[in-house]
Amino acid sequence: MKNIATAVCKVMAAASHVQKTGKNSFHGYNYASDADLLRVLQPAMADAGLIMVPTQVAQSDKQLDKGKMQTDVHVQYTLVHSSGESITIQAVGRGIDKEDKGPYKAMTGALKYALRQTFLVPTGDDPESHSAVHNAPPRAPSTAPAPSRSSEKRARPAAPPAPASVGTPACPKCGGDMHDFSEERRKGGNKPAYKCKDGRWNHKTKTTDGCDGIIWNVVESGGAPKNEKVSDIVEGFDDDIIPF
Repeated sequence: MKNIATAVCKVMAAASHVQKTGKNSFHGYNYASDADLLRVLQPAMADAGLIMVPTQVAQSDKQLDKGKMQTDVHVQYTLVHSSGESITIQAVGRGIDKEDKGPYKAMTGALKYALRQTFLVPTGDDPESHSAVHNAPPRAPSTAPAPSRSSEKRARPAAPPAPASVGTPACPKCGGDMHDFSEERRKGGNKPAYKCKDGRWNHKTKTTDGCDGIIWNVVESGGAPKNEKVSDIVEGFDDDIIPF
């Protein structure tokens, strides 16, 4: 086994660094692909008198959701030296594909890790790691003292709530129920805030038939209704503004 051991060491010396050109766009990390490894290892193996061939393959398939097929392979490779010496190498691979490329992906993965493990190629890749979160060291508990209350910024007091409406007030003239247009009035509408339901606007005479009690301003908490008359309304409002 001396010849093959010497050859493996020679390849290891030539493959001390492999440039990463693969990019995992989903997890956002770079990796050394099988092409990156072969670009360095193939000439180094040829120079050292080594070949590696798969001699046994065990395959299993599993149907996944969304039409995908998972293929797992267990491959046995034979590493042969030009002197006739040989050793057996085993590796596993997995490929997932919607069509028929699962077995080829699995074989490619098995070859990649068989080469890496045989010649101990340092790439920095970790097949168990998929994100920077997995590689981050655990945070040490903070030893900084908690800030004193005097050093903390005082929160500004919240603005006082707007005065709540007391609801629809009674007609200041007859005491009856009133139409409530307070929300429209708050938004800048032209209607009065409240209008007595017993009044009907007569467009011909420009007066109100019945009770003409009206309140222009919205009645807020603590406020007193103001007794207004329809006669105080500016002449010229159309039917859509005061539909009575």
